Amino acid sequence: MASEGAIARYLIGSYIANRYGARFPYGTFVVNVTGSFLIGFILTLSATLPAVHPEWRYLIAIGFIGAYTTFSTFEYETLQAIQSGKLLLVC
Repeated sequence: MASEGAIARYLIGSYIANRYGARFPYGTFVVNVTGSFLIGFILTLSATLPAVHPEWRYLIAIGFIGAYTTFSTFEYETLQAIQSGKLLLVC
């Protein structure tokens, strides 16, 4: 399940970067914001539904969405910006 999250992150991030440009990492930003929302929404929703087993909650939140919202992508893009002298990225 984690690989599906990583693939979704790549596809969405690439689509947004192609559409809006790569001056600012919009793709990573959108993925992290939507993923954070999804984690909160799904964990809250699944906690109120007795039919959802607790292990499934964590599998979805940590497995799929955790791979979807990886911090390492953000960190890598920030390091690239610093190394290229673009510390302050302007939208």
